[in-house]
Amino acid sequence: MRRREFITLLGGAAAAWPLAARAQPDGRVRRRNLRFDHRWAAGNSTRIQAFAKALVALQPDVIVGHVTPAVAALQKETSTIPIVFIQVSDPIGAGFIANLAHPGGNITGFTTYEASMVGKWVEMLKEVAPRVSRLAFLFNPQTAPFVTRYYQRPLESSARSLGIQASANPVHNGSEIESVITALAREPGVGLIVMPDSFNIVHRERIIALAAQNKLSAISP
Repeated sequence: MRRREFITLLGGAAAAWPLAARAQPDGRVRRRNLRFDHRWAAGNSTRIQAFAKALVALQPDVIVGHVTPAVAALQKETSTIPIVFIQVSDPIGAGFIANLAHPGGNITGFTTYEASMVGKWVEMLKEVAPRVSRLAFLFNPQTAPFVTRYYQRPLESSARSLGIQASANPVHNGSEIESVITALAREPGVGLIVMPDSFNIVHRERIIALAAQNKLSAISP
């Protein structure tokens, strides 16, 4: 039996994934030796692209892509090697699959959150911080381009129903995180939603500490 290679490209930190896009089984039963390699890009888009190119060049049997930017980078590099994605918010909108029942192509996997769940985050934040009248949602457009396409509309709709104004607050590095959170904390009645984003996962300790330090009501998935 020849060794099979199983390669993972992690765009951010590992997490759970509840919903599967169903691939069609080919009926074969295999027994094999496995080799696992992984690369962790720590939410860095340039590093993700470089790792994707390098991993595809190894010609593995399967590649696992973690988070949207990693899968997008892998998709550009191969249309033949099977790709399994995890923690992708909007695989259909991102163009990875045709639909959940029949993904098509060489990509299948597990999605993370149904878009309407963001409304529950708004409700929970309002419940724990009733004085919140303005809502800021934090994300990096380079690592979470799906936020405005997938989450923003249901988030704003839920906020309006509670009399809350919502606004996007994009950040690109650690210093911007600090300046945005500090500025938000100076305004009365502001609450923060930390959006699903590998960048936010990597910087979670800093975000949590800054929100606590500035007494800013915040929630994250």
